[in-house]
Amino acid sequence: MKALGNEFYLGKILSQKLTQITPAYPPLISGVGDYASLLVKPFGMAGYEVGTVVSSFQENLIKPSEGVIPLQRLEASALAQLLASSELILLHFSGYGYAQRGLCGWLVDGLQRWKQSHTERRLITIFHEVYASGPFWRSSFWTMLPQRWIARNLAHLSESAFVTSQAACEQLKELRPSLPLEVLPVFSNVGEPKEVLPLLERDPIAIVFGGSRRRSKTYEAALRNEPLLSKSFDQLGITQVIDIGPADFAPAQLGGRPIQVLGVLSAQDISYWLSQSRLGLMDYPRHVLTKSGIAAAYFAHGMLVLNLSNVGVLPDDLQEGREFLELAQVANGSYEPQTIASAGLAWYLPHNVENTVKKIIHSLT
Repeated sequence: MKALGNEFYLGKILSQKLTQITPAYPPLISGVGDYASLLVKPFGMAGYEVGTVVSSFQENLIKPSEGVIPLQRLEASALAQLLASSELILLHFSGYGYAQRGLCGWLVDGLQRWKQSHTERRLITIFHEVYASGPFWRSSFWTMLPQRWIARNLAHLSESAFVTSQAACEQLKELRPSLPLEVLPVFSNVGEPKEVLPLLERDPIAIVFGGSRRRSKTYEAALRNEPLLSKSFDQLGITQVIDIGPADFAPAQLGGRPIQVLGVLSAQDISYWLSQSRLGLMDYPRHVLTKSGIAAAYFAHGMLVLNLSNVGVLPDDLQEGREFLELAQVANGSYEPQTIASAGLAWYLPHNVENTVKKIIHSLT
């Protein structure tokens, strides 16, 4: 049985059952939920029968006929009972998705009960988050220790794990140094075109895309640096900015260009706009850039990416001016747009959806 590329052969796992656990699932807007849903088809192509358990707050939106089951109560006993027939679990962990302030001790307890009843059961965890921290005036300061306890226990329950950034990798290594662990940057939740247009064949449009909080930060950073941003628009021939995402709070113009607000769009429509536009704007901390679904979507569509954030240190395989653009380069004009856009796409491809599933399956077998 061929699957996921000409060289990928997994006949020995035909019809093996896999249960995903995720805090959310489409149609609810959620990066982790979208991520989990996009794994189902390629897992099926590789011979896995996938069932997905989702937190109960989505109960009325879920279709059990499609293999998606709501957890009726956020309790350890309810989870263990629902998982009673599962032998192999892929957990998508982001604590804040499972409980207020990320304090989802019930999840740990439920998985412990599930695993202790049969020693051959296996848990693989994708840590979309490990734990949060912050200054003492934020709740994340006071919840850091219990969140660390939750992450540590999940790490010890897991046979192997993935994290979406190098920063998260360092957090998890501290909690369980012996855990087989790999950094796996996120893939695009809004499609991966097989072919991309050169920048000069695209419309002279810049895109601001993502959730409300991320787009708000992008506009704040952009307005603080409008002279440089206007210069970058001049260099790239940008005549318009398109805003895609929930809530209408975009300014009337940016860098002297008018902004058109499109609101919430389908993944297919978002993919269309990204495929046709030259520049993707974002403000995302550098040390966690690889967990950004926004960056992944821009890279996957062959766009030139301009990250306005100067917070944090990039992982070794990403570099400003090589895979994406920073404002400092705009000031001196020392960049070739198409070269950078092509490098960004080349960086993305080894961890697209297909290659992500290959890596996860390798950890399962």
